[in-house]
Amino acid sequence: MILSDIVSYKTQLNNLSSRDVAEKTSYALTDMINQVSSFDIDLAEHIEDLDTASFVVSNVLGSIDKILNSMREVVQQSIDDSEPDYFSKSMTLYNNMAHEESTEILNRAKPIRGETDTIIRTRIGLYTDWRYPGMIIRPATESHIKHLVPLDPLYIVDTNDRLLLPVREEFTPEYQARLRYYTISEYVNQPIFQQLPVGQFGMIFSHNYFQYKPLHIIKQYLDEIFVLLRDSGVFMFTYNDCDYTHAVRLAEKNFHCYTPGRMIKDYAVEKGFDIVFEHHSEDGIHFLELVKPGEARSIRGGQTLARIVPRSDKKPSDDISPKDVDNHTGEVYNKHEALKLRVTASLLGIDTEDNIFGSMYTLEKLARLVKIRMDQGGIEIAKFNEKLERKINKRKKS
Repeated sequence: MILSDIVSYKTQLNNLSSRDVAEKTSYALTDMINQVSSFDIDLAEHIEDLDTASFVVSNVLGSIDKILNSMREVVQQSIDDSEPDYFSKSMTLYNNMAHEESTEILNRAKPIRGETDTIIRTRIGLYTDWRYPGMIIRPATESHIKHLVPLDPLYIVDTNDRLLLPVREEFTPEYQARLRYYTISEYVNQPIFQQLPVGQFGMIFSHNYFQYKPLHIIKQYLDEIFVLLRDSGVFMFTYNDCDYTHAVRLAEKNFHCYTPGRMIKDYAVEKGFDIVFEHHSEDGIHFLELVKPGEARSIRGGQTLARIVPRSDKKPSDDISPKDVDNHTGEVYNKHEALKLRVTASLLGIDTEDNIFGSMYTLEKLARLVKIRMDQGGIEIAKFNEKLERKINKRKKS
């Protein structure tokens, strides 16, 4: 019997339990005994026999789960005995993939669709914050990159420059100038992310990458990513969870590596991660969300969206100080326009309401920041305008 069949059998065993049957039977027998005990007839001996029989039935039903657990242990041992060969084959697959052409890698993109896409987009939205840097590993033709653009800066990472070309074509030159492109290597005896800053990333995301990595390489990534993340930083990724039958079959066909989810999760917890969410779809997408414990902290008061340069009417020797930035441009805002601009900036997450409505920003600077954020896209204008109108009315009433 091949391993995928054994895993399938274990899944069936995991779905079996006598608990519900035992509870329903126990309630029914108790109710029966109560009913027959209510008659004013001397049936004490028979009722005692009935109570004894009920006790025996409950014990027998309870023992079924013990037998099922013993069967699960035997089946798991069979899985454990088969795994070394699968780990070895995964290493062979991984080493062979070291020589793949970029076009081969790009052509095996696996889009996330339907409910799973909605779930992952929602999870991403919980963590994208301009105050923290972010990273996407193997962006390729990954559609979720557009939901990561609020992270500032966004690091685009893969194993060679050619794999980063689709991303370079995805965005305008202005936004590309804000991206950080890096290449990494796994086939050397050194850290994978040796060039990247530690303790800084608020979020790291990857899809359709770890399916092709053997277990020990995934563990190396978990080691290094834990160091890269700041406190409360999150690592989201998809992988080939071989605690599921279809994932094992993909490994048997040499499409993906053999990586049991239970081992990855155990190692992540041992490393210090908290497992906050996981999702397993019918179409074979296995998604895991890990968080580094701690409290998020940032000293950033606003996004650095442009390089500060001297004004053209100043001599090179003139002192350039913060007061030279955001000098009045001549734009005039009435009371309603100013309120609308500040509320818009607040909804876009440019800064806290206290800072936006305080003296930290001029209206001119807010207008520039709002324009840049709106130009990035990813905003549902209709819903945004509804929220904007409600918040403006609330502000006016307060």
